[in-house]
Amino acid sequence: MMKRIALLVLVFALAACTRSYSSRQLDVAESIIQSQPDSALRVLSRMDTSLLATPREHARFSLLYSMALDKNYIDTTNLRIIAPAVDYFTRKGNAREKMLAWYYQGRILQNSGHDEAAMNNILNALTESEKIEAGRYSGLIYTMISDLCGKSYCWEEEREYLTKAKNAFLQVGDTVSELNIASRLAMNSFNRGFSISAIRQFDSLEIHISRIPLLHAALLADRAYVKAFPDVKDYNSSLDDFQKALSMGFILSLKSQGMYAYVLEKCGFQEASDSVYRHLSEQSNEGRLLAKHRQIDQMEASGRYQEAYKVLKESVSFQNEEVNRLLSQSLFRSQRDYYELQQQQLRTQKERQSFFFLSLLLALALIGSIIGYFVSTAIKHHREKEAQMDRLAESLQLALGSEREKSSLHEQENQRLREQFNGLYAVQIEMLESTYREYEQARRTGAGQKELYDKLLGIIHEIKGDDSKQHLFEKLIDQNNDNVMARLREECPDLPKNDRMLFAYTVAGFDKTTICMLLGNISPEALNMRRSRLRKYLRTQAPPSLDLFLRKITLN
Repeated sequence: MMKRIALLVLVFALAACTRSYSSRQLDVAESIIQSQPDSALRVLSRMDTSLLATPREHARFSLLYSMALDKNYIDTTNLRIIAPAVDYFTRKGNAREKMLAWYYQGRILQNSGHDEAAMNNILNALTESEKIEAGRYSGLIYTMISDLCGKSYCWEEEREYLTKAKNAFLQVGDTVSELNIASRLAMNSFNRGFSISAIRQFDSLEIHISRIPLLHAALLADRAYVKAFPDVKDYNSSLDDFQKALSMGFILSLKSQGMYAYVLEKCGFQEASDSVYRHLSEQSNEGRLLAKHRQIDQMEASGRYQEAYKVLKESVSFQNEEVNRLLSQSLFRSQRDYYELQQQQLRTQKERQSFFFLSLLLALALIGSIIGYFVSTAIKHHREKEAQMDRLAESLQLALGSEREKSSLHEQENQRLREQFNGLYAVQIEMLESTYREYEQARRTGAGQKELYDKLLGIIHEIKGDDSKQHLFEKLIDQNNDNVMARLREECPDLPKNDRMLFAYTVAGFDKTTICMLLGNISPEALNMRRSRLRKYLRTQAPPSLDLFLRKITLN
């Protein structure tokens, strides 16, 4: 008997030592994760997770490991890494632990392209950060929100959160992050249409940022892009900035690569420009679209009308199915996230009530039978609450299914609108095909190629200028979209025709490439600027249906 007792004592002692060792390892990683994230990652990677003894230790490991990956620029998309931390700390953690759990889950969601879910998480992190002195994390949270605003071309909102991020970094003395945000504010000025102001901001920043190679290279690349834009056209200076950034090992974005190729062409380096175009077209759909848009101008200028026509026709017919799918499902995703959050809150509330009830039941059992009546009353009340919550959960599940069905119907309706649009302009589409056959005949005989090419562009402008069919198309949109076009005409009578057409095509679910062609073969950059101006105009006018207008132009 004594031997068994001694063995049990030894087992418990070893278990206590094991838990203590795991806890000490986590303490070490946490103490160096800000100053030495690579060392912290090595410590965490070598830990035996089977020795983590409590749910809190599992949650700490999950959070610290996610932090270490992010601080070492390892952009993971695996949500299972952060899941234990979110599950535990959002229920039992303090405000700082909740903030960190929400923030790093948002980072992982952003890495995997789930921007709507990432925004929900980062807003939760912002709520928790306002309860404490969050320090540098306030700046990181505002920066992430500005990133998501920028991806949606919401430049005014991006500027608001960039300014908040800059002030947060200034308060904690993080000069590098403050300069990085200042450079992004300069690019935001350009995106809002203030090119000269943006260049001046870049110039004033350069003297402070030049000692930080990575930030300096990024500044040079952004400034080069702005200098090459049509309202500046400083091509030689732009080429100099691009080449300096490349010599520093900086990797240009797809948009900057397209502008770099354009600048090379303008400066007389045609062979180098063609090489960049070829490389750009091999990278992605966005890269191919940028290359095609620049190549059309190049081919027209050199008289290569046959090649220009083929690129133009391909651009008209090109449909990015992935973008259309994401746009048509955006409403469903936002509703789904909302209902899933509600269900999670109901489950959490139910678990807390169950724990409270069990504790109460044990206490009443000690007091005795004299309060038996109160016990039975509490049990009955609890069961009624559980039944009510079950019914509510079932209702939410039915609502979620309804939202899925609505999302599918919304996608089908957009497809039907696009088919009706094609039916309205069937003559013009047939004329495009007929003109193409005439063009092929002219190519073989060598006569009248330019006139036929101009005719093709004329057909596109005819589609754009047919007011009667455009008005009929707006009525088709109104049938299943709360009369949104009729309200727009009535409440915003001064809205330019091109902006009203942009609104209609966006509500109908046309992709970016098609809208560019229908508005007169404008560039993707010009389309983004027009969308930004349209949002700004609507907010400035503040019509009665403002919320409907903004929702339709955002969710479609």
